[in-house]
Amino acid sequence: YQIIKDYSDNSITAPVMLSHATDMIASQDYKQAHIHLKQLIEKFPDSKSAEQAKKIVDKLKAKEGATN
Repeated sequence: YQIIKDYSDNSITAPVMLSHATDMIASQDYKQAHIHLKQLIEKFPDSKSAEQAKKIVDKLKAKEGATN
C-alpha cells in the first residue's frame, strides 16, 4: 500500500495496484476492488496490468448481475 501511495503516478506501481485489488477481492471487498481496478485502468491504460484489470472488472460486473 505504501508503494502505491508514494509512487501512484509511476507505471511500475500498476502490478502492485492489481495485486492490491485482487487482495480486496479475496477479502470479498468487491466495491473497493472495483474502484482500484478502474483507477489502474485509467492511470495506466496501456499496461499489462490494466489489461488484466479489465478482465477482472468484467467478471465483477457479471457477478453483480448474477446477484441482482
